[in-house]
Amino acid sequence: MRELIPVIAISLFIALLSDLFSKKDEKLNRYVKKDKFLWIFIVIVIGVFVGLRESYNDTFAYIHSYNLASGDLDLKSIDWSFGNNPGYALVQMIFKHFNFSHNAYLMFYSLLTYGIYIWFIHKYSTDFFMSIIIFICLVFT
Repeated sequence: MRELIPVIAISLFIALLSDLFSKKDEKLNRYVKKDKFLWIFIVIVIGVFVGLRESYNDTFAYIHSYNLASGDLDLKSIDWSFGNNPGYALVQMIFKHFNFSHNAYLMFYSLLTYGIYIWFIHKYSTDFFMSIIIFICLVFT
């Protein structure tokens, strides 16, 4: 849990900077102009931390499935039915073909996932700093 402290501190500091560089209308309780780029640094900090994990919850299952995946770009070997997650298998195959480590594979998904989450929070939140506090509390507990 100690390794989370710098991630939380850096993320909250960046969220505070983003709030300071944004212009807010207190009467309407919304932003008039939002900072456009600082939220990307939060994605990078959290995404890199999560992407570098070696063990947590179901991480071993993802690493194991990645290690079992074929590196041949044979699209006929993918089951393209919707329930069998063909996109997931295709990404695995591409990463395996280019000899990326399982950490790069996990990093890709963590950056993609947290990028979407934090983009959504940034776009629709009326208090970005407080929203990031709530997000961190919900995700990392």
